Parts: sequence; structure tokens; C-alpha cells
Amino acid sequence: MVANGQRDPRTAGRDGYVLLAAAVAVLLVTIVGYAIFGVAAAETKGAVYRQDSTEAFYLADAAIERTRAKFLEDEAWRDGWNNVACGRGHYDLALSDTTLANGDELVNIVATGRVNQAARRIRAVVSVPHTAFDMALFIVGDADVGGNLCLNGQAYITGHADFGHHDAHLACGGTYEEGYDLTPPPFKTEQANYPGTSYYTVQCNKVGTRYVAVITDKDGIDVSSRAGTYPMNDVLTYQSSSKTFTFTFNSSALITKYFDDTTGVFRKDAGTGSVVVWFGKASLIESSSIANIDIQGSGSIIHASVLNARFTGTTTNQRMDHHYWKGGRVSLKSVRLQPYNGISILAYDLGQSGSSQVYAGDSTWPGLLYVLHDADNVNANFTVTGSMVLLNDWDCQGGMTYTYNASYIPRLPTYFLQGWNNGVSGTLEFSSWTEVNPND
Repeated sequence: MVANGQRDPRTAGRDGYVLLAAAVAVLLVTIVGYAIFGVAAAETKGAVYRQDSTEAFYLADAAIERTRAKFLEDEAWRDGWNNVACGRGHYDLALSDTTLANGDELVNIVATGRVNQAARRIRAVVSVPHTAFDMALFIVGDADVGGNLCLNGQAYITGHADFGHHDAHLACGGTYEEGYDLTPPPFKTEQANYPGTSYYTVQCNKVGTRYVAVITDKDGIDVSSRAGTYPMNDVLTYQSSSKTFTFTFNSSALITKYFDDTTGVFRKDAGTGSVVVWFGKASLIESSSIANIDIQGSGSIIHASVLNARFTGTTTNQRMDHHYWKGGRVSLKSVRLQPYNGISILAYDLGQSGSSQVYAGDSTWPGLLYVLHDADNVNANFTVTGSMVLLNDWDCQGGMTYTYNASYIPRLPTYFLQGWNNGVSGTLEFSSWTEVNPND
């Protein structure tokens, strides 16, 4: 027993040991805590870096995918991209040509994606095949050019090509390949393939003794009254012996009445970017009938795409065979076609009325001219800017000008870019694809 508040000498040193032990314990907890926080911070940092690295890889891959689309427009493109912002990072892409020992011409692609401190790089060696869009002319049948042809671009003819003795009729530096095995993109007329479009269907009918038209818009609403009391009676005639309807827009006034963007019968509705008018559907009084379109308007401008044929087959391959289409003839004279959606005309047969100037597309609004059967009686003063696809024979009397312009391609309906057939591709053919060190 200890009296007068004095400490027991037997326990006098124990408090110091307790304090020391507590201090050591606190120190250990602190050290462990810092270690845990350090590990957590490192894990967080590592996770963030891995996320950045994954995104950087996808950016590099996206640059290559964008290259696929770019080569659809221009297979000679080699500019690449530098520091293009995308998502949380950016990407670069460089291209260079190379030739293998066997003579194959390839393109080197180096794409680098960066997000914060992370960088990933992909190196690919590819070949860029010709596409059906990379040309001023593609003719599945034969080409017979009887006079001077100014060709600014390339022509591909699957059949026989006759450009005169020693190609004397071929001018303006154009080139061509004969016997070229290439399948064009298939054409589709169905409304579902033209989203965001003011789409009109024109079907012929008979009311009493008058031949009229039933016009429906993209919502299936009958808008025939826009054309007057007897819809399209001012432009429509019928020949019963050949079961042929003919729509004749033979003046600027008639072209304005029907094709003006804001006031015309085939006007462009709010919220849509283009106009398509389909004349090819079977008439209501004669299921096997066809329609001819005659457009001549003293230099009038038409922004709408005019489709004048209907598909009678079932398969995609049959869309490239004119035997599975039914339609009439489109004749043009003194008119300018400036298509908003990249398609100037779909015609079963194409012709020209007289020698007045016709412009199918121009530098501002180039377009695709697609002919399912023949183009004949096409002569001087016919200028095409964009491309022409012809599924049968071409008889050119000379004096024409064809200029390839790829600017219409981004405006085409998406089905065109998805419709490549028989191995023909607008995408790249890869010889190699590998990820490499971004610091090399």
C-alpha cells in the first residue's frame, strides 16, 4: 500500500511503456494508412491511364475508319490529318505510297490517338481499290463515241470501247479501261431509302376522257390538287398503242410550276433537305405502262431528283440488270440539273432533244446520272459534272463533256454507300494491320 498519494515504485515505469506502445501503434496505423492511400491512388491513376489508353486506341482506329470513307471520295487523297480533336483527345494520321516487288501499289497508314498522357498507334498497309464512284463514266455494255469527247477523269467500260481510230475522239486528258470487271452500286427507288426527303410519287389515272395524275407526298397524302383541277393535265398525254404516258415540261413556266422549291407542286417541305419525284410506279389504269419524261426549259434549274423506272426483280444482283427494270425515256433540252441529294436523274433510257445545252450537275451541285438501259442520240452541248453509270450501251455522237467531281458522294442516300456488290468495295483492303510503339 502506498500512503499520501505516492506512486508505487513497482509500477512507476509502466506509464512510459504504455505511451511508447501507443505512439508506435499510431505510427504503424499512419504508415499503413498512407500505404493504403498510396496504393489506392496508384490504382486510381492506373485505372485512369488505362481508360485514356483505351480511348486513345479507339481514336487511332477511328482515324483509319474515317480514311475508309475519305477514299470513297478520292482514292488519290494523301493529305492525312493533324491534331484532329475528337472526344477527350485527338488523333493524327499520315499516309505514304509504297510499291511491292511484284508491282502492287499500296498505301502506308500510320494513325495515332492521344488522350491526356496516353498514346496508341496503329500502322496498316492497304490497297485502295477503284470504286464505282471514282470515275466520270462507268458503262456495263459497249461504248461507241462517234465524235470528240472531253473527258476530265476516268472511264471504265466492261464491254467494247470505240473512241475512234487511235482514240482520236478522246480529249481533255481523260483515260479509260476496257473490259473492266466492276459492279456498280444498285439503285433503289423505294421511299424508305430516302429519309429526310420530300418524296413524291406520281401515278397516272383516267377521269372521264382526261388523263390525270395522282400525286402523293412522303406521308401518303394526296396532294394532286396542287397541280390544278385536272392534276398534271397540262403536261400529261397518253398513247394507248404503246401504253406510254408522257410528261412534257417544255417551258420555264411549267418547270417553275412543278419544280420550284417553295411554290412548286413538287416543293421542298420544311425539315427536309432534298426532293425526289418518282414517275416510275405503274399507272392506276394500265399496270404494264411506262412513262416518258421530256424536260426542256430555256436554262431552267431543277434541284429535285427525277426517278423514272421501277424495279421488277427481287434480288440485289437483279438491280444491276436492265431486264429487271421497267421504265421510259428521259429526254433533256436546255435545262440545268443541280441535285440537292446527289442524284440528277434515274432513267431507263436517256436521250437529248436537239442541240441546246444540258447541264447534269455543276461544280456547286455535282450529281450522279444513272441510266438503266441505253443512252443514245446524246450529242454536243451535253455536260455532266459528277458521274454517269450506264447498265447497257452508250452511243455518243460527240461534243460532250464529262467531268468527275466527287463532291456529290457525301450527299447521296446512305444505301448507295452500303450497296457494294460482288466483292467491289469502297473500303480499304488490308495487307497488314498492327499496333506499334507510339514513340517509334
